Amino acid sequence: EMAYTLAQEVNRAHMTGYDRESKLGKQLFVVEKREGAAKEIKVNEEIMQNAGKIVAAAQPNSPGDNRVANVISSMQYAKKLSGNESTFDDFYASTVGNVGIATSRANSEVEAQKGIVEQLKNIRESISGVSLDEETAKMIEYQKTFEASARLIKTVDEMLDTVMSLKS
Repeated sequence: EMAYTLAQEVNRAHMTGYDRESKLGKQLFVVEKREGAAKEIKVNEEIMQNAGKIVAAAQPNSPGDNRVANVISSMQYAKKLSGNESTFDDFYASTVGNVGIATSRANSEVEAQKGIVEQLKNIRESISGVSLDEETAKMIEYQKTFEASARLIKTVDEMLDTVMSLKS
């Protein structure tokens, strides 16, 4: 909307003035349609070839007359957008503000998602993870079981030695 309206307004003013050769101005910008105008806007090829075709004067043969240039410059503050309720400055500031708000919201959502992912990792670890206290307790239990088995085997071995020595 901004690109299309700007091009139309500048063209309207540009075509009312005179260039360096005292010829009536032509369209400064070429833009076909409102949709996608920011992407498609171009400077008139004729003006690209000869910068002397840029209009600044309001009358022919008036070097130093910059009234049309001033009109174009003052468009920055003219209410031409949003049903003639918004200036180009207002529209631009609003657009930048909306982008800033959207960026801030997206960054907040990213941080929230990171927190959720961290919580889910902690929950998963608590369910499937290894508790060092539990593992230490089990290792001590297995060690005690092993020691008891070793004593039993030693006792059986000693009894067998005693039985074997009686027979001889």
